[in-house]
Amino acid sequence: YSNTAYALAALLIQRVSGQSYADFVREAVFLPAGMKDTLVVDRPGVDVPKRATGYHHVKKRIEPARNDTRVVGDGQIITSAREMVLWEKALRAGNLVSPELLKRAFTSGKLTSGKKTEYGFGWSVVTEDGTRSIEHEGSWDGTATFLRIYLDGPALLILSNDGNHDPSALADQLDPLLRE
Repeated sequence: YSNTAYALAALLIQRVSGQSYADFVREAVFLPAGMKDTLVVDRPGVDVPKRATGYHHVKKRIEPARNDTRVVGDGQIITSAREMVLWEKALRAGNLVSPELLKRAFTSGKLTSGKKTEYGFGWSVVTEDGTRSIEHEGSWDGTATFLRIYLDGPALLILSNDGNHDPSALADQLDPLLRE
């Protein structure tokens, strides 16, 4: 995973499409998935209605965090749990990418030695006790996020507005309940 590579990919999308990254993603991903309130913050100070404030810990205090930048591709997407469910359903239904591409994205790469990388196209690829899942986690600006999609089952999404929270640890605690 490389934030810089995702930022570069966003620049390529802008050049090839002739649109801003925010407009392209809205038209190609958000709207087809039914995500009317999700957006890419592509400049500092954008007013986002109902935006949850992110927080981080500074010494013994908890302070609000907001650090919008002009760099996109590696983050800066503002969404909600409700809209993430819409995205996950559209992704699984093949409404965003072809089933063939999705299968490749959810497949571990291999090194020249033959060893699996346990990483697909932006996803950690996990097989545990015969259960296959893909997952991704991230944090930015006083928030922390984790998404695990069980390929033959439900999805688990954890959104936190505490940048010091470890949502993957909570996901691991919930995992046995979801695999029953």
